[in-house]
Amino acid sequence: MTRDENPTPSSHAEAAPTDSAADPRPSLVWFRHDLRLGDNPALWAAVNRGAPVVCLYVLDDETPGDWAHGSASRWWLHHGLRALADDLQRLNGQRLILRRGRGEQAVAALAEEIDAGSVFWNRSYAPFDHEPDSRLKTQLREAGRDARSFNGNLISEPAHLRNKSGGVFKVFTPFYRTMSAQEVSEPLPAPAAGALPA
Repeated sequence: MTRDENPTPSSHAEAAPTDSAADPRPSLVWFRHDLRLGDNPALWAAVNRGAPVVCLYVLDDETPGDWAHGSASRWWLHHGLRALADDLQRLNGQRLILRRGRGEQAVAALAEEIDAGSVFWNRSYAPFDHEPDSRLKTQLREAGRDARSFNGNLISEPAHLRNKSGGVFKVFTPFYRTMSAQEVSEPLPAPAAGALPA
């Protein structure tokens, strides 16, 4: 497995630079539940790549089924997207592209449309997102695109928190000891103005 499929406890280790000279095609960053510039490993991976960056949010009411946004979360989403769009605009005139539909289909379509060399996103841990994310990663890689997901939302990946027999914890104290021993990455700063190639 690659590091992004079997991530290390240090969630930001994967945001290391890649060689954009070998592939100058743009990077696509798919924003999901992480409507922020700071502490965003997917955004940093794109910035470090050095190629132009395209930012996307997909309103997907189909994949979550009964867990789709309700009226209160739509209000929050509206204001969160507005703030993100304003932050991107201030950063370097970057525009946030908004699409509607199934996330995996919208991301793949835009990656094709802009001929993205790389597609980066922070993982969602909702049970309904795992299979679509796996299919998307496979589809993008088969199309010759670098596709990587990052832990941008948790202190530690759930797979790294196992008891001595490899199972899930059922008692708090051993869980707490294991959790306390995990390496915690410092939050990534927001990219500096002009750092996001347009």
